[in-house]
Amino acid sequence: MPIVPLEASAGDLSNLGTVFTQVTTWIGSVVSTITGSPILLVGLGIFVTGAVIGLAYRLIRG
Repeated sequence: MPIVPLEASAGDLSNLGTVFTQVTTWIGSVVSTITGSPILLVGLGIFVTGAVIGLAYRLIRG
């Protein structure tokens, strides 16, 4: 199977920029929803604490 070189046109890059902008908007919406509701911050805090404990365990254990 021959290897086909990857070529991007200006239209492709424009579409990529549109997708990136939309994804950034969605992430901003989710973050503002989480930070605006204290009960969601509790869940986020538990997740972050678990992640830190898990990473520390892996670093200490080697």
